[in-house]
Amino acid sequence: MRRISIQNGTSCICTKNKVVINGEEVKIPKGMRTNSQTIINGRVFIGGYEYIPKKKCFKKTLRALWELLW
Repeated sequence: MRRISIQNGTSCICTKNKVVINGEEVKIPKGMRTNSQTIINGRVFIGGYEYIPKKKCFKKTLRALWELLW
């Protein structure tokens, strides 16, 4: 199953093993689930992780946990 989210010029496509953000494939952390995704003000949150564009990686943050639980 493929999930697609678009907001304010930011796009995110998630499948079971792959995440593509703004046309660029991003490596997902081991154990990360892609069943929950949100884009808020250009920030991407997936499964309790936040995408950090400068480092091009995902990081667990409190904000991402909040978005997952909310």
